[in-house]
Amino acid sequence: MTNENTYTIEQIKVSPININTEDQESIKHIISKLVDGPIKGETEIEVFKIFASALERRFGAEISTFSPPSTDYKHWKIHLPKDGNFDATPSRFSVSFYIKRNDNP
Repeated sequence: MTNENTYTIEQIKVSPININTEDQESIKHIISKLVDGPIKGETEIEVFKIFASALERRFGAEISTFSPPSTDYKHWKIHLPKDGNFDATPSRFSVSFYIKRNDNP
């Protein structure tokens, strides 16, 4: 038996750098689809890793970076290049969000 819980990703804010308006809207739409529904994991850290990996795969990022989480592991921020890697493009964006543990029935 595992200690898996369900978590929700909330209060998503996308901060683009050198990305046109049309691409910004597309990025926001894609992210909203990725967080549609609960994510299962044992801890907030595991949920962050799952979400970060999904973002990297979806946007074709070879690597991403993240800012240290809040002390309660609720608020997170990940930075991604728009196209492949940070060296190949000046276009990037960060995704700031909260991870909320859902109460299990």
